Amino acid sequence: MPFTIQVDVVATTLAKAKKAVAEAKPDDYRTPLSAAGFARQSKDMADASAWLDAALKAVDVSIATKPTFQNLSAKTNILLNAGKKDEAFATADKAIAQGKADKADTAAFEKRIADLKAGKM
Repeated sequence: MPFTIQVDVVATTLAKAKKAVAEAKPDDYRTPLSAAGFARQSKDMADASAWLDAALKAVDVSIATKPTFQNLSAKTNILLNAGKKDEAFATADKAIAQGKADKADTAAFEKRIADLKAGKM
């Protein structure tokens, strides 16, 4: 006799995301940023906003320890996701300068920021 099991995947995933964000290290910006992306996709804007704030705090801790192209470009992305374009563009300039100093490949990031500034994205 067939039977159906229903699982609320979104609610289960959001619950796991809440736990992961709560347990994340102070400089772990990736976990809350990923959680915010999932929450936004799931139309859970309250959690998305809270997790973007958590990601921003964590990336600031990471940057205070050691500014790198990776954490500065991540902060740019977090600010863009939070709708803070002016602050994001200022941070992007810092990321590019740091990337060049670190001899990182900044070309794709620079193009994306230029396109965003020009309103192409």
